[in-house]
Amino acid sequence: MIGVIDNEIVKSDYSKYSQYMFNKDIENIFNQIKKYEHHYDCVVGIKRGGLIPAVCLSHKLDLPLTVWDVEDPLPWDHFCGAAPLFVDDILDTGKTMEPILRGGGHLAVLIWNVNQSITPEYYGRRIDRRFEPEWIDFWWEK
Repeated sequence: MIGVIDNEIVKSDYSKYSQYMFNKDIENIFNQIKKYEHHYDCVVGIKRGGLIPAVCLSHKLDLPLTVWDVEDPLPWDHFCGAAPLFVDDILDTGKTMEPILRGGGHLAVLIWNVNQSITPEYYGRRIDRRFEPEWIDFWWEK
């Protein structure tokens, strides 16, 4: 893991993920990236849940944005250079992220379920699905 800034496992009602929570988590992720000074060539939004956070991070980092649909093969040569930052809304089971990790990609997620085997480089907040099994309702999905 690259780093963490004041992120503890927070027990609260995650069934509703507000725009306030989103803004706070984007800022946390941005601060983590800046703190560890890792250079990225672009931001890759993972379709569909990762698109909103990816757009915000691409603006904050002043990087180009591209999109990857998890149902398509991962075209590493299509992405904007050797160092893409993949962005998704939640790292829940880790299944979506397996091709990214095999390719050596870095990952930023709003919410990281710590009860699985993958650790993202950057995250906004942590949950533990053993204790918080509720479906997360993101504000932009309404």
